[in-house]
Amino acid sequence: MWLSDRLEKNGESDPAWQAMRAILVREGAGEVLEWGRKLAAGSDKFGHAGELLELAEKKAEGQKDAALLAAARTSLRDWYWQRDDYAKVIVYCDKLLGTATEPVEREKLQLMLLDAYLQTADVAKVGQLMASRLAETDMGAEDAFVSKIGTFLSLAGGNAAVKTAVVEALVAIKPAEARPRWMSRLNVWRQMTNPPEIPAVPAPETTPPG
Repeated sequence: MWLSDRLEKNGESDPAWQAMRAILVREGAGEVLEWGRKLAAGSDKFGHAGELLELAEKKAEGQKDAALLAAARTSLRDWYWQRDDYAKVIVYCDKLLGTATEPVEREKLQLMLLDAYLQTADVAKVGQLMASRLAETDMGAEDAFVSKIGTFLSLAGGNAAVKTAVVEALVAIKPAEARPRWMSRLNVWRQMTNPPEIPAVPAPETTPPG
């Protein structure tokens, strides 16, 4: 569509966008999704890709096309992720989790959710997600979820109060079964957020002259 070449040009962007949108509104979900992805792959200076991807989502819902709907929501999740809009990332990960059946896909979505919860300081959700995983298995340092939390807690310059709150939420989890590898990591994180106080060294006594 030749109009797309004018979307980034000053003075031509808005008229070109309005004309392009008027055409795509009459198209099916697949066509709209294709153009939304094309714009998202470019600079998308004015954020038009997001509007097209949302339009594709609505059209896919209307067409009752589950595959296209999942594709549109995946593209929207990725588009918001690139813009650090973690609240929207959470919305679309939740939508995708509602229909995802493959374990690998569900784990990928949960990992993205964990990252978004950490970025938005939603410590309660962090605790809930990790509690659900601990109900299924023990997790050590090599686990992707444990690694994600460790990276967050190790970030220099991060909000110390949020880091402490995250660890407190994790400490509050009470797994029904023993989780020794998890407890080992938890002890490391507690030390990271609550380092032991270094005792003050008394000043050496000085003998007065004379």
